[in-house]
Amino acid sequence: MGNELSGQTAHSKSKPDTETGRKRSQASLSVLKQPALRTRRVKMKSPSSARPNLRNQQRVDALLAITVQHDNGDSVECQTTNLSRAGMMITCSGDIVNRLAPGKRSPAAGEGIPVTTRFCLPVIASQTVAVSAQCQIVNIRRIARDTFHVGVQFCDFDGNGRQYVDQYVSRQLNPAG
Repeated sequence: MGNELSGQTAHSKSKPDTETGRKRSQASLSVLKQPALRTRRVKMKSPSSARPNLRNQQRVDALLAITVQHDNGDSVECQTTNLSRAGMMITCSGDIVNRLAPGKRSPAAGEGIPVTTRFCLPVIASQTVAVSAQCQIVNIRRIARDTFHVGVQFCDFDGNGRQYVDQYVSRQLNPAG
């Protein structure tokens, strides 16, 4: 009966544990004799001191060709992955990321890398408009060996660019409306 309580059979009591050289019954008894674990309380940050939610705009899938120009004049061609009213996610290779952000490191919070983006949006089925926006690279994340996602936040638009992005996102979210 004592063997049933400990979960050990008579056969397993005599079998040595290969890692410790002790018999299993001795090891299981020492586990039973250990003091109970103590728990700690961890104070959580209040909602006001937590990081702000930067993803408060709905995103839509958007595979668009885009030109990204660094402040130093270097221009690269990439493709968008998604688009929102606040920014976009760009997919590109490691070489391109290194040209935009040497070292392929994400910028520190509040210290985005300034770039200018140019892309075309279809406003109606037969017409596209060119959009130019001043942006900041706010995030860089490796998703495969030589594929990176670059998070870009819009800062300012040339002309009616903001309205075109807004119309495009609205139409993608409500295709019937």
